[in-house]
Amino acid sequence: MLMMRNWTRCILGIVGLCPMVLSFLEGQLPSARLRELDETLSDTSSLFRSVTEEGLLTNTTFLIQTESGLAEMHWRAGELRAKTHTATTTIKEFKALMNGLSHKISLLSAEVKDLRAAISTTSAKERDKLLGRQVPPNNDTTLPLGCEIGTRLSTGHSVHALSHIITSQPVQDSLFLAFRILRLLLPNIHILIIILLRDMSCAYLWMLRIHCRMMEIAMINLTGRS
Repeated sequence: MLMMRNWTRCILGIVGLCPMVLSFLEGQLPSARLRELDETLSDTSSLFRSVTEEGLLTNTTFLIQTESGLAEMHWRAGELRAKTHTATTTIKEFKALMNGLSHKISLLSAEVKDLRAAISTTSAKERDKLLGRQVPPNNDTTLPLGCEIGTRLSTGHSVHALSHIITSQPVQDSLFLAFRILRLLLPNIHILIIILLRDMSCAYLWMLRIHCRMMEIAMINLTGRS
């Protein structure tokens, strides 16, 4: 009985693996590999044509080698396509797979992908060079409003200086100005509260000193009169 259960589990496991094996084999058939080759070759040809029209391939040697390489790859792909089309049944495709046709298609597909990568890398470098010539460097070292306020708050500048920074900005809409001030102050609200409390405490101590001084003067006057 135990032996029967083990055999049943083994058979069920093999049956469960069959769809996965068949799916893998279908992906390795010459027709499936040829579809991938055609897509890669078409994409590479379109990329080469577009970057050539944009003038991004300035190296003449690379341009000629790429063009001749693409032509050779198209010719080789045509031969492999003809051999694949002769396999009209699944059995013939499996025979072609066993004879190495799928392997040859995969090798050519890898070469096309390498050429596409070379075209992309070369055109990207040339595009960066062109952008570097056209876009002037940004030498403006002025801090944005938010950075300037944050710097002033962190270094202990007064609230009056902060208000001057905000109101001096070219803002046409007063509502937008209020929103802008609120948005800029919220991240540093705790620093602003500390500064306000410090200023209030200093003012309170200053008033307390004045009051004490006035009391001393009043006591001296009373003592002198008596």
